[in-house]
Amino acid sequence: MKWYHSLYLGKTAKRDEAALIRAVEDKKPPLDVYLLTLPENPENQLEILPSLSFRFRYQEKDCPMIVGLARGRKEALELFQKIVEDVLSQTGKPDLGSYFRERS
Repeated sequence: MKWYHSLYLGKTAKRDEAALIRAVEDKKPPLDVYLLTLPENPENQLEILPSLSFRFRYQEKDCPMIVGLARGRKEALELFQKIVEDVLSQTGKPDLGSYFRERS
């Protein structure tokens, strides 16, 4: 799996970061874990996916870059908002895909 080097973490995901990453990589993630990834569709900015979808959806080589990790849908949406705010403050543009690809 491709993890962004400065992974964004939700408040509750921070407490269990190493265990959650290991669980996702072992394809045994908890039900409430969401991953924020670069999108497959270039029209989108990011995708918020339940980590369980990674058990079946992606092979290692096809996995999109994971830029955020959150526990619960609400935390994932809050994390998405934080990412957008950070990118806007640093670049002045909401082009999240380009921002993360340039820094990977």
